[in-house]
Amino acid sequence: MTAGEGGYPKLDEHKAEHQVMLDELQILRERLARTDPGSPPAWPGFAVHNYVLGVTVGHICHSDMEYCAHARQATAGQAGAWPTP
Repeated sequence: MTAGEGGYPKLDEHKAEHQVMLDELQILRERLARTDPGSPPAWPGFAVHNYVLGVTVGHICHSDMEYCAHARQATAGQAGAWPTP
């Protein structure tokens, strides 16, 4: 199943979440590039840690799992359907 197939009702919202994550990553990259060498050494790690937690816990464990459940239901019984149980 490709994006858009299966009639996922929250596809536009899901795509927007991905764009927000990409935008946040770009901001993080820019901030890290401007980090003052005299900054506390923990700041870059803390910023990356917060981003990764937001992506994994906030998006993958919620939105992506919801999309996956929809994909599984939408393709149930179809040959070659993914994800398989």
